[in-house]
Amino acid sequence: MINAHFALLLYQYLLMALFYVYPAIKLWAYGSRIGKLKNSLTTADLNAALHEQRRFWKFTGIMVIVMMSLYILVIVGLVGFGAMAASRGM
Repeated sequence: MINAHFALLLYQYLLMALFYVYPAIKLWAYGSRIGKLKNSLTTADLNAALHEQRRFWKFTGIMVIVMMSLYILVIVGLVGFGAMAASRGM
């Protein structure tokens, strides 16, 4: 039984890691573009850096909305389950 729990946790952490990789790559790209901008001071490099930052915050905002929606669904489901259990006298 311990192996099944271990496998479940492993998959959960791998899924969480996937959600952290994309924002980390975008922040890395933003930092690289800022480094280029410091040397060149061109508007093209500024636009490229801001584009990478915009993509990071867009992904972060979408993930926040998704997570808040999931939390709300779980809370509503738990309240519904509790009301059902209470009505049956459990």
